[in-house]
Parts: sequence; C-alpha cells; structure tokens
Amino acid sequence: MYSFDTTEKNNATANDYETKSMLYLMGMRDDSPTIDMFIIDCFNDVTGACENVDELWDVQSKGVKSLNPKKIGIALATLFLNYKSSVPFNFYIFFMPKLKEGYLIDESLKVFEYSNILISKKNKVVQGLEEEYIRRKNNSYSNLNNDINKFLDEVLFVIAEDENIQYVKNLVEFKRKDQWSDEFYLSLFNEIRDMQSSIKNICIDGESIKDKKEILRFNKILRRKNLESLIINRLVSMDVFNNKTIPINFFSEIKNLEDEEEVQDIILDCQIQISETLFNKNLKLEFWQYFEYVIEAVKTNPSKTPRQIHEEIPIQITEKIFTLNEIASIYFISMIKGGLF
Repeated sequence: MYSFDTTEKNNATANDYETKSMLYLMGMRDDSPTIDMFIIDCFNDVTGACENVDELWDVQSKGVKSLNPKKIGIALATLFLNYKSSVPFNFYIFFMPKLKEGYLIDESLKVFEYSNILISKKNKVVQGLEEEYIRRKNNSYSNLNNDINKFLDEVLFVIAEDENIQYVKNLVEFKRKDQWSDEFYLSLFNEIRDMQSSIKNICIDGESIKDKKEILRFNKILRRKNLESLIINRLVSMDVFNNKTIPINFFSEIKNLEDEEEVQDIILDCQIQISETLFNKNLKLEFWQYFEYVIEAVKTNPSKTPRQIHEEIPIQITEKIFTLNEIASIYFISMIKGGLF
C-alpha cells in the first residue's frame, strides 16, 4: 500500500525547477524516448513513467540557491521514503542548482553520483537525511544509517541549467532552432509550467494505491504526446490536432472529386497518418528532419503549392517517413502553410 499524505497542500503552482526537471526527463537523458508520461505531485514533484507504468523515474527538485550538504540530505527525504516504500522505482534523481565550490570532487560535472561528493561532506548529507526521516516518520530503526548509504549510492544528482529556455530548445530537434526568439521559447516554457500547475491543483491527499499502475486513475498526468503536440502547434502557429476544416491550400488536391464521402475518407486517412507519424517514437528524429525541411521550404517559397514542396523534399527524407504517404504529406504541408501565412 502506498499512501499519499505528503503532497504540497499549500502550493498548487509548479515552480520553474519542477518544470525544468520534467523537461529534463523528457529530452535530456539517453533514456528520454522511453518516458511516455509525467506523474505530477504524486510520488514526488515529478515522476516519469513508461507507457505501461512498469518503469518509474522519480525526481525531487530543489531550487534553493544556498544548498549545503545537510540541506541536501533533508531535501532527499522524499526520494528515500520512496526507496523504502512498497512501490519499486527504477531511478532516483535529485535536481538542484549549482552547488557552492568545495562540496564536489569534480566541480565541472552537471550530472554525477554520490561518489562525487567529498568524503568530508558526506556525513552532513547522511545526518540531514536521517534527521528528516525520523522527523517525518516519528521513529527510527537500527539499520537506518546503512539503508541511507545504500540509497545514496543509487541517487543521480543533476545540476539545473540557469536558463529556462534551454529546456524547451532541447525538445526541438532543428538544426536552425535559433530562428525562433528567446521570447518564443520562454513563453512556451511558461505555458508548459501552467499546464503542470493545473495538474498540481488536483488533490489526492489521503488517497492510497496498492499497485503503481493505479496512479493513472487520479488523472495527475501530463503525457509526452500532449507536450510534443503543444510544441509543434506553437512552432507553426496552428492547432494541428483540432483542425476540423480542410486547409485552403489542399483544395486543389480534391477539387475534381464529386463524391463527398470519398473526400471525407481522404481527409480522415490523412489525419490518421499524420497522428501516427507525430507520435511514433521510432520516427522521432526522422520526423523532425522532415518537419524542419517543410517549415524552411514554406517560409522560403511561400508561392509554391504543397504538392510542389512535397515533390522537392529529398528522397532520403521522405522514404524514412514510411507512415506518411504522398497525399498525407501534401495535406500536412497545407496545414503548415495555413499556420505560417
């Protein structure tokens, strides 16, 4: 049984560090593509999960600039409680600001393990964590110190980037991602943070689960596909996924069709193919290459038709997007033209 009795009752707003930690999980780890959803303010500030919730990435974020070793230990308490809980977590991550010099063996590392903390400082980390655990649980046990040391060897420490915009930029896999302004990326970061805050507003204090997969019933989740669709929508200034009208630039493709039902079938098939392409995790890099080429082509040649643009896309790009046939590609380019102009 896992009980939710330590959620932040008085803070329904996601702070920048919580949002940074979520975007770190989403786009800055080697295993980021396997994380399909982000569980908000349940087990911890943010917990990443794969599609079937078999694997969990637990993240505690702390934006306090004056973190010393003892405060680090205190801040690690929630991660440690999860380590000791009935729910198995695969990763324990502590997300924090750059530390004062003199605490680490290698000050240049932005991601490191507990072994990088100087031996002279480790006692304070253990002391802070032990005291906070006893305060929260109102008891101790004989093997507590030993368990804390085993737990600390599993924690990954991550130093946050100073700029919020960098976390959004890391999700946009364009070579020329700087063509969008810093203000654009900051606005997008704030929009994602607001989405996260709305999830935090859902109170589950006093609830409990017997299995980690039960967490889905609380609806305190942001899915990768929703965040990715938001980013794509903002990049082309349109709503790709709620567009119920036929793009005006696509009419030339269907103007000779007399059967209305045939037209509807073509449109529906195009939308299905676009959706499958956008959310196929095995085509992530290929999609961004295709998407970047189309955006650049539309901006550079606004007078060209979607079909002309499609026919000029290098074959080495289009052949990799096997989920998108010619007509669906032309439909998508039509949508992008409608969003940009």
